[in-house]
Amino acid sequence: MDKYFPENVDLEKHSWIRNVFNVNASEVGEDIPGFQEELLDLQENQVQKQSLESLQYSKFWTQLKEKPIPTREAEKAPLFNNISVNKVF
Repeated sequence: MDKYFPENVDLEKHSWIRNVFNVNASEVGEDIPGFQEELLDLQENQVQKQSLESLQYSKFWTQLKEKPIPTREAEKAPLFNNISVNKVF
């Protein structure tokens, strides 16, 4: 994995992007106003959960217009493009 990801990138910090429906919202994004609330709303949305199962991560996050804060944060992640290509780490 070292040849794909720089050493200074904390994979765990961005794991919520891959596991958005399984992560404890109170443990991520506490320093970003409105993030946890939007993440909780998203986690309750069964339609979006099914959408994630059928889309690449980048497509899922870019189509998610009603939750701009988590979408913006996911797109800013240094691994966003790598995550979108391969769902399995």
